[in-house]
Amino acid sequence: MATALDTANPRYSNADAQMVQATITTPRLELRPLSPAHAELLVELNSDPAVTRYVHSGRPLTREEALADHAERLAAAEAVSGLGYWMGFDRATGEAVGWWALTPVLPSPSAAPGPSRTSDGGDGSTERRFEAEEPGSSSASRVAAALVGTTPAEGFRAELGYRLFQRHWRKGLAKEGGRALVRHGFTTGLYVREAYGETMAVNEASRATMAACGLGYRRTFHLSFQVGEGDEVIPGTEEGEVEYAVGRDEWLAWDDAMAIRDEGRM
Repeated sequence: MATALDTANPRYSNADAQMVQATITTPRLELRPLSPAHAELLVELNSDPAVTRYVHSGRPLTREEALADHAERLAAAEAVSGLGYWMGFDRATGEAVGWWALTPVLPSPSAAPGPSRTSDGGDGSTERRFEAEEPGSSSASRVAAALVGTTPAEGFRAELGYRLFQRHWRKGLAKEGGRALVRHGFTTGLYVREAYGETMAVNEASRATMAACGLGYRRTFHLSFQVGEGDEVIPGTEEGEVEYAVGRDEWLAWDDAMAIRDEGRM
């Protein structure tokens, strides 16, 4: 069963900012922090039209685009120590399965009161994801400074993500890795108060995975974006995007209930 964050630890400190991103294991997966050595795996992953159906304008990425995407994810992983991106491998075979992510979103100091919006698109954003502008930037130190003084009760939101090779779909692996990351965010002193995920409303598989990770439907919304030259609007865009989310205490209770249920099936 999951263990709640020790709220006796009064405030996020500079020491917390030095936490190393952990390797996480599940019954079938080993999630290793994303590294430069994984670049070719992301090139392969993002070259599959089925994998990119609901992302990147609905088309595969070129090699150059995939390498740039990999570099951006490496930089983003520096924002808050302990969070970021993981490359997942099958523990039995060593084969690459895909990537998972738990990345921080912190309130913008200048945000005006109003409905919560995320940095993925739309006007009137009141939240922003802390990502480095380029590899090697000072984003990590700026984010650490922004977090200092945060209490566990305040915490911050973190976005759950995943992208698997098509050959590993429909095995429950996205759920297995995602649930492990949500647990990691809520129970290891990382100051995550809420986990959330977003996908296209028509992406039923991703919605089912988020629900299986313990996140609940929160809202449907529409993004404002420009279609790049040579790109097309992804079918289903008119249906909007959906957000699923769960707070720390709610998820811990859910996880305990799932553990009791699973024990009863043994």
